[in-house]
Amino acid sequence: MTELPPPPSPIEAKDRLEQALFEIRRVIAGQDAMLERVLVALLAQGHLLFEGVPGLAKTLTIKTTAGVLGGT
Repeated sequence: MTELPPPPSPIEAKDRLEQALFEIRRVIAGQDAMLERVLVALLAQGHLLFEGVPGLAKTLTIKTTAGVLGGT
């Protein structure tokens, strides 16, 4: 059986999260509060409902976040 790698230290986790947020902010500008909420929902393994009028970059935010974090 293969063993899982040890979890990152809190400092490493913080650095990785900040780097991911930096990469996402390169594409999504001016939506800092929303981006932080997206990452909190992902870290909590919870659900997130985006609501808003067209043109607020909801779809682009999810696609960019998935790309940065290696998801689909």
